[in-house]
Amino acid sequence: MASTIQIKRGSGTPGSLSYGELGVDTENKILYVGNTGGSVIELARNTIDGVDISDGANTITLAATPGTITYTNYLPPSLGSNGQFMMTDGAGNLTWSTPAGSGDVSKVGTPADNQVGVWTGDGTIEGDAALTFDTTSDTLSIGATNDGTLVIGGVTIIDNGGASTVSLNNIDSIDATTEATIEAAIDTLANLTAATSLAQVGTITTGVWNGTAVTVAYGGTGATSLTSNAILTGNGTNPIQAESNLTFDGTTLTLTGDFTMTGDLVVNGNTTINETTTVSIEDSMIKLASNNVNTDTVDSGWYSVYGPTPNYAAIIRDATDGIFKVWAGLTTEPGATANFGEGALAQLDAVIDGGSY
Repeated sequence: MASTIQIKRGSGTPGSLSYGELGVDTENKILYVGNTGGSVIELARNTIDGVDISDGANTITLAATPGTITYTNYLPPSLGSNGQFMMTDGAGNLTWSTPAGSGDVSKVGTPADNQVGVWTGDGTIEGDAALTFDTTSDTLSIGATNDGTLVIGGVTIIDNGGASTVSLNNIDSIDATTEATIEAAIDTLANLTAATSLAQVGTITTGVWNGTAVTVAYGGTGATSLTSNAILTGNGTNPIQAESNLTFDGTTLTLTGDFTMTGDLVVNGNTTINETTTVSIEDSMIKLASNNVNTDTVDSGWYSVYGPTPNYAAIIRDATDGIFKVWAGLTTEPGATANFGEGALAQLDAVIDGGSY
């Protein structure tokens, strides 16, 4: 190695120096050393720019950030403690600091895999056997036997309450995947019991309920399909059935077939139509004009229709004179009154015994 050191001199930063070559700015008293690639490193009392620190095998380079940023950092006055890190206060003062919440990590009970760590009041992380996460199946388990509560946003969603059943609360909607998962879980529950009455079934307001038929009290399992407007009737121990020949559309009750009545029949309508071939009446008296009390304003009697116009023949009591009249040739069907201006008295063949009364 040569014993002579040559230093280039000049005013200002040298344009270029060979690697290891020295140069000095005699005007500003700054020393420069040549770096790789033709660049220079400035060496001054308060400035180290682009310095490589090497032990011969490993190299650490210190370089300023490009630009016009200038700042000063003051190192801590001590070495600090094991596990501490260097922290700045934003004004250039560097100090040693301990990470928040750091400390010993321990577990409650016997340590086990998949326990979830939680911070405790003394600044340590502890594991709990009642709170685990299985990374293989991505399953989060909350609570031990007959215990466990899930609270989201201050609202209790799942609450075991120390019982053997789990309550779901405050759930407005779930996605299709979650719904399918819950339905599959419900299908496998062993503690679901059959409802013994319709009151225990409850109300399903939206969605589709998939499951087996619910047992209905007093026999039967309920009809699965119904004819429109059909009335349901019992069928012994078999399911109830919809009668196609007995319907009600909200206004009219329609019966196709025979009608048997053992009690009283009360008709409050204005018109009664009897479409029968023969009428058999057990009563010995027929009461007509039952509302004609304390008055005498309606005609009463019997009439029949004959063709072809049609015409009407009748035995009617005329309210105007109180006389029963055998009449024919009426063209207007009698109602509360008969129009005796139509037709005339009809012939009556009768045997009168002329007895005394």
